[in-house]
Amino acid sequence: MERLELVNRVRRKIDEVSAQDTPLQTVTIADENAVDTIIDSLLDESAREILLKAPVQRLTVTSSSPSIVRNDNDTTTGYIQVPADFLRLVSFRMGDWHRSVTEPAIKGDALSMRQHNKYIRGGVAKPVGVLSRNEKGIILEYYSTKQAEHTLAEFLYIKEDVAENIADGQMIDALTWICAGKVLSVLGNFQMAQNAYDNAQSLMI
Repeated sequence: MERLELVNRVRRKIDEVSAQDTPLQTVTIADENAVDTIIDSLLDESAREILLKAPVQRLTVTSSSPSIVRNDNDTTTGYIQVPADFLRLVSFRMGDWHRSVTEPAIKGDALSMRQHNKYIRGGVAKPVGVLSRNEKGIILEYYSTKQAEHTLAEFLYIKEDVAENIADGQMIDALTWICAGKVLSVLGNFQMAQNAYDNAQSLMI
């Protein structure tokens, strides 16, 4: 969807929750007022919120085959360097795993700490993925595999994207409500902002 149309939709959402007698004017290409600028500056931030929180089935899922780096000190483990546009994991599976990892642990949490113990760490039946970071960016550590040659069966993720590329109609509606809430918060209309956020939440199904 064109960015200008998204701006217009946000303005209409603001009108819906606004108690003002005079609605905000329709946006035109020549209209560069402060509200338009605020809306435009918050659209991609609102899209990121959608991409992080919306049901996966309503988002565009990207498949990738990142390279595998084996752990030199432990041949059953390793990591993949996730793509630069990675935002959220959908599914990750090594070649001999019985099931996919869809909810990764985060480096430093209790589940990730257990992976340092080879007797209680994840294995092919109950694998574990751990999101971490190295000098090149985000990595996904895997625990563990019995393969002599570590092979990747599946890596699906949600990528970082701009507001114009949100495709699902219901998620576009949620995005514009979120953006309307952010704009209203900036303008100090916190109750109206909460109403907008509530409307967005009702669509995140």
